[in-house]
Amino acid sequence: MGIPKSIAVNIKGLNNMKSLASILLFAVVSYSSATQADLTFSAPPRESLAEGEQMYGPIVEYLSESLGQKVKYEHPSDWIQYSVNMRKGKYDIIFDGPHFAAWRIKHLKHSPVAMLPGSLDFDILVRKDDDKINDLRDLVRYKICGLASPNLGTVTVYSLYDNPVVQPEIYEIKGGFKGVYRAFKNQRCRAAIVRDNIYKKLTDAEKKSVKIIYKSRSLPNQTVTVSSKLDSKTRELVAYVLTTAKGAESADKLFGRFSKKEKYFVEPAKQAVYTGLEDLLEGVIWGW
Repeated sequence: MGIPKSIAVNIKGLNNMKSLASILLFAVVSYSSATQADLTFSAPPRESLAEGEQMYGPIVEYLSESLGQKVKYEHPSDWIQYSVNMRKGKYDIIFDGPHFAAWRIKHLKHSPVAMLPGSLDFDILVRKDDDKINDLRDLVRYKICGLASPNLGTVTVYSLYDNPVVQPEIYEIKGGFKGVYRAFKNQRCRAAIVRDNIYKKLTDAEKKSVKIIYKSRSLPNQTVTVSSKLDSKTRELVAYVLTTAKGAESADKLFGRFSKKEKYFVEPAKQAVYTGLEDLLEGVIWGW
């Protein structure tokens, strides 16, 4: 006995509805997966948008290819936008200083996956014949040439003074630490906060003309961290990809600016080395 025609039609309609539902469900899942696959890479606004895209564009392209997920570079318009977006957890992969990395590790459960080789060390230089300044207390009344906060060297110096009212005035200089030293040499300020490698590159005559009144402890170098929103396998893959030869090749422009001698990423030291570095931001920089 065959199925009545009216029922057959209904069954056929039901089957079509099931097929349509399956198609719609597949489309929704596919769209959702594509949306979830978008990862955002960011870094501080230390360069223009065009320069940022040139520097970080090849990195996100290689990460996208290697991860099988869309990774896009987002250039913050200024430090305020960068800080706000970072604290809200809007960035999935970030390259910046160890004090920011430490804050994210503590508060956002980020994981450090790669870092530039070496360490970050800072000196405070004063002219050798300046007998008015011999220690940190003497700096309170004078201008210090330095990079704008929240540069690591600058916030490190701020952290040396418990009272925010009683601390040196930072005379903000553009042009990196080389620009800071030039301004100091041209007597635009009584002291200068510079990377230790700036001092090491001075001529013998220049070294004899200055004195170091403070040397910071060695800090981890600039670091890439990834959000806890990425699963453990993806985090491990990001770490692997960045520390390969091709990963280094994609970051060539980054190394050209921040690590001219050592053109590769290394696996970061144990997470414990970042512990406490968030204190350079919290209670020191407004909004943190």
